[in-house]
Amino acid sequence: MTSIVNFENRQNMIDVLKRTEAIITFTKTDGSSRKMRGTLRGDLTIPYVRKTERATPKKNDDVQAVFDLENQEWRSFRWDSLVNRSEEHTSELQSHSFISYAV
Repeated sequence: MTSIVNFENRQNMIDVLKRTEAIITFTKTDGSSRKMRGTLRGDLTIPYVRKTERATPKKNDDVQAVFDLENQEWRSFRWDSLVNRSEEHTSELQSHSFISYAV
């Protein structure tokens, strides 16, 4: 399933990830589906440490890096592989509710 994610949706999702965590579902390059509990909240992430001494990678607007909370590592997905995301509310009253967005 190919999704269409425009800039407004991307920026909205980035804004959400900076505030809270989300379940991100995307299609991996091998065709399998992957669900990742990710965030961009600074207090929930660790600094990115490059694993190789390669030259600094070029910025790629088609790829989004997020911190995988279950694996405690930085991961990335391609915007065009995104299937959906679910935002987990962090307020006490809604700590277990999810809102699903199809993108």
